[in-house]
Amino acid sequence: MLASANKSASSAANSAASSAAGSTASSASGSASGSAANKAKSKAAGSTASSAASKPNETFANHEIFAHKLFVNGKVYTLAKEGEYVSAFAVRDTKILATGSDEDIRRIPAKEIIDLQGKTVLPGFIETHCHMADFAEDLAKVNLESARCIDDIVNLLKAQLENTPSDGWITGYQANLLLLKEQRLPNRYDLDRVSTEIPVFISSIDKHNFIVNSKALALSKIDERFLGAPEAKFLEFDANGKVTGRLKEHGMLHYINNIKPSVFNNDASMLAYLETSLKDFAAKGYTTVHSFGGFNQSALEQPKAYQKLEATGRLPLRIILNNEPGVNRPELLTSGFGTEKVKYGAVKFFIDGSLMQWSAYLKDDYSDKPGYRGLLVKNQEELAEAINEAYDNGNDIAAHAIGDGAIDVFLDIVEKIKAADTSWDYSKSSSYSYFKEATGDNTSVTNGMLYELIKHEADEATGDNTSVTSSHTYSQHACNHHTYSHHTCNHQQLFRLIHCTLSRPDQWERIAKLGVIIDSQPVFIPLVATLGRQRLGNKRANHMLAFRSWIDKGIIVTAGDDAPICDHNPFVGIRSAVLREDGFNGEQLNAKERVSVYEAIQMYTVNAAICSHEQDSKGCIQPGKLADFIVIDKDVFQIPAKDISNTKVLATYLGGVLQEVRP
Repeated sequence: MLASANKSASSAANSAASSAAGSTASSASGSASGSAANKAKSKAAGSTASSAASKPNETFANHEIFAHKLFVNGKVYTLAKEGEYVSAFAVRDTKILATGSDEDIRRIPAKEIIDLQGKTVLPGFIETHCHMADFAEDLAKVNLESARCIDDIVNLLKAQLENTPSDGWITGYQANLLLLKEQRLPNRYDLDRVSTEIPVFISSIDKHNFIVNSKALALSKIDERFLGAPEAKFLEFDANGKVTGRLKEHGMLHYINNIKPSVFNNDASMLAYLETSLKDFAAKGYTTVHSFGGFNQSALEQPKAYQKLEATGRLPLRIILNNEPGVNRPELLTSGFGTEKVKYGAVKFFIDGSLMQWSAYLKDDYSDKPGYRGLLVKNQEELAEAINEAYDNGNDIAAHAIGDGAIDVFLDIVEKIKAADTSWDYSKSSSYSYFKEATGDNTSVTNGMLYELIKHEADEATGDNTSVTSSHTYSQHACNHHTYSHHTCNHQQLFRLIHCTLSRPDQWERIAKLGVIIDSQPVFIPLVATLGRQRLGNKRANHMLAFRSWIDKGIIVTAGDDAPICDHNPFVGIRSAVLREDGFNGEQLNAKERVSVYEAIQMYTVNAAICSHEQDSKGCIQPGKLADFIVIDKDVFQIPAKDISNTKVLATYLGGVLQEVRP
């Protein structure tokens, strides 16, 4: 009888995507538990508290496990509703079993009780756009972010000469045009001052511009013969028709990648760098990371490396690989293929470049470069053909688009695809319906089936036949596969617009109508605010990263950090979304586009889960969802926004298991 009840409760819990309702889910109840939590004086360390501080339920030894762990005495923001928090929750296997007050959660028989010592708990963050391969490989390169002039770049690279074998390369990253005195990137002749015998290869901070010295050009056979060829748009030529060593975008990189050796000595070295990188992200509060293909077609852009780490217990977060067509991805594998820890996501496409070197594709001319609108990486016909093929194969589509001209190109393609696909259901692609499913906010059943099963089994296990307090209620998500049919059953494919840095009000309407998700990077604001005014003028710059307008239009907006390009601390991104400060002068970039702290955190949690069809398992702390959560040292909802970026992650849990991510 008990085993049967256990099985039923587990099944109900795993299918429910709901959170505590009534007073257990209200901030009034939370305030009571918060008050008790505020009395806790001990410091959080490691897992924030050991289970030694609290004994397991006395009856547990004689009964089958009902919950593996109880987390109590915390301020646990569920993210299902603004302001909603509870003080405790139970974890069974890898999922949240129940949420509620300390008193009620402690009634559930459990193997271990963990005291949160009054600390704040949030759902684990989901990084919706970064480049994990680049991040790991950059650890083995020369960091140029401290350079303030081209001489600095030359000297930083020269310092690596004595450690570089005669057949090796010197590689660097993070050359920042905006910080250099010359206000230009170096050229081949500047890098020849490092060496004329050793190839030199560096990338700019945006990873859209690359510079090589004369030796690298000679080895790769990139020279003036390309003048007039289709690939010439990816090169820069001087007045004499000679290549300057500056490579635009990724169009010429295969010539370099074919001859440049790996930065890693062997597979063990590669895995060590990857593990270090993943632990860094987990330590920042990420429990899921969407990694996108970089410029070098690295071995780290395929599942094998992550699977090796998982097999040896060294994978501290969940990884979703979003590759370009034909790059480290078998053609017949579609989005979602894989496991809960390692899977394929969307197929990625580049439409344009970046604002840094005028390669973002605009509808109108650049303000500081009249007569020029940027470039398309592929022409619209080629791009449409490739996207259609990936979509027809059953994949989600993610497209890099910085400029409003590139966004027009993508929306035109999406519109035609949806018009031709008679199976598309627009009622299932609206932001409102997605959000309701992600939070379980569509059917509330107080004292519903999930609660009754929990109470029944708990009473059997403890011998307690008393009724639970009337104030303790649960809501149960109506999960009979009708509301999730287009995700878990029919798997309606998603379109994701990456960056969307400059967009226009007329485009916001189209994006909302087409159900396109925007994967934004709030941390871009400090970097591009001044640059945007230079390149675009004040009027267009005010439409950059228009979070408030997007959300008000009903668009699903997610957040990431595009690491290694920008700081991968999500709390820095949250501050940026809330304050919109220019990193150079502190001025706000159109304060009307600010969002609340809750909305900013939603972008990293609730909304982020949607872009991989995982809103039924991630994004909130609710029964049935994965126990991916973080413990932090501040209540970010109660402190000044300027202090949010100083928030520290004390512990990161994946599937209810504390991850060892710190030295």
